[in-house]
Amino acid sequence: RRWRPIASAPFAGDTALWTGSELLAFGRVGAGPAARLGVAAYRPPAGPWRRLATAPLPAGDEVSVVLAGGQVAAFTYRDGERACHGGLYDLAAGTWRVLGACPLLPIMYPQPIWTGSRIVLLTWGPEWFDGGEVNPWPERVYTNGIYDPATDTWRRPAARPARLQPGYGGRFVWTGREVLLWGLGGGIAYEPSADGWRRMAGAPFTREFHSATWTGTELLVWGGTTGQDCADGCPRADGLAYRPGPR
Repeated sequence: RRWRPIASAPFAGDTALWTGSELLAFGRVGAGPAARLGVAAYRPPAGPWRRLATAPLPAGDEVSVVLAGGQVAAFTYRDGERACHGGLYDLAAGTWRVLGACPLLPIMYPQPIWTGSRIVLLTWGPEWFDGGEVNPWPERVYTNGIYDPATDTWRRPAARPARLQPGYGGRFVWTGREVLLWGLGGGIAYEPSADGWRRMAGAPFTREFHSATWTGTELLVWGGTTGQDCADGCPRADGLAYRPGPR
């Protein structure tokens, strides 16, 4: 019932994952365009950290990871680059392999979900992207994808209906059947087995950049900000619970 410090990892970073026995931390190794994604492991309670094989991926400005069976999938994205980079790390063998070319435009913080057989990589971004002054004409982009590790192939899920936009700052959870995405524009759900989207029931309020977790029966969302125009983002100290109905 007390805090204790953990030894510093070999590199800085803000992405980590629990494998069931160890904490894996991800960070930048090297400098400039040649920097790669470093990985280190820490086994509680005493450690120490040990370096794992460096990922054959650019370090990236954003990193997202997910435990996929006996492997860890990592995706990196660099600002201004119209591509995402992915790799799979085999926990038993201690080796990496690069994934097939990722077809997504990595905008709006892609988040990977492991379904038990495939990786669903979703974002809360729009499927039409306004490139601003560089490209003033909106273009269709693919911000969602499904990766099959058995065949090393990607496919695009069914297009999300225009009326089903979760809005800014959404968070994802996997229920065992659906991916629930709830954000400033409300909530939507994607069911991989049916390749279909639906709208979640309306909530009393919406949030952005909140925390979300699945309890086994309910989606719990907590905190975040309201998206209103206020100096501190209007942070909140309350939340909501959502229980999906029978299908």
